[in-house]
Amino acid sequence: MSITSRLRSDVDDDLIRIVTDGAVGDWEFTLDNISVRELPGNHASQSVSASRPIYKTAGLLQQYDGVDDAMDVTLPSIPAATVITAKATGVEVQYPVDLSAGSYTINASHSGIIIREGQLSASEEQDAINYLSTQQGVA
Repeated sequence: MSITSRLRSDVDDDLIRIVTDGAVGDWEFTLDNISVRELPGNHASQSVSASRPIYKTAGLLQQYDGVDDAMDVTLPSIPAATVITAKATGVEVQYPVDLSAGSYTINASHSGIIIREGQLSASEEQDAINYLSTQQGVA
């Protein structure tokens, strides 16, 4: 039996209590004064389940089938944006990119992408490149 199957949790409005039932010894801990909120930003989605990429926990985190898998995102107009894209061949950084307001499709040709208004500092850019390289399995 896995450890997670032996854990119990209780959730109230502002409290989470987790108790093990002998999974790794008997212990209990409580988190209080928590808040849950939606992350700001524009998030890609796909309403057709058969067209969603497969989520994985290692290597390429999203596996696109190369046929119809795609995620859609609606963005406002972003003048002078930085666009960092993970592709099978490596990570590409573009600045400035003037994005028009509208819907964009993310598919197998660019499955890892970060878009931000304005130019990134050198350290922010390197952090984004490192993140996408690690998450997407880019060599």
